[in-house]
Amino acid sequence: SAAWQVTPKARIAATYREHVEHTLEGDAHFDVPAAAAPLASTGAFQSGPATTVLPMPRELSVATAIDVGASGRWKVVGDLTWTNWSQFQTLAVTFENAAQPPIRQEARFTDSVRGAGGVIYRAGQAWTLRAGGLYEVTPVPDETRTPRLPEVNNVGITLGGTYRINDRWDLDFAWSHLIPHDA
Repeated sequence: SAAWQVTPKARIAATYREHVEHTLEGDAHFDVPAAAAPLASTGAFQSGPATTVLPMPRELSVATAIDVGASGRWKVVGDLTWTNWSQFQTLAVTFENAAQPPIRQEARFTDSVRGAGGVIYRAGQAWTLRAGGLYEVTPVPDETRTPRLPEVNNVGITLGGTYRINDRWDLDFAWSHLIPHDA
């Protein structure tokens, strides 16, 4: 992360997060109906260890905060974030049991962009109020969207604030609502 004080009333920051892969391990449990028992006799569908790799994408965000008005009570904020979801092309679960074929689900994600903006109002010494909105483009293409991941473009709104109890304690609160488009 890096931040710059561009003018006495304007700041800009950039944050980069590198790609990370999480290896998830667990046990697969299969309930094989009697009609499918011949399939289980091949050695497949036996409960046992399973593994998948979940890639978490790299991300680049640029944000700004600008003080507006002479009173210093108002601030306009914004954020633009690019996420490298295109590295996630397939979800594959492999099994320790060599007779069990891996499960593969095509993802074919695309890179996504999210833009957000809002205002902050310092109502007094104790209260700071915030409101904002966002638009987020989904990385999930129509052809690989499933009920497991019914992700679509989103619009969001949020309201929140901070109450300063004393020099050591603040009470923060927030409400957010995502409004998805029809999938």
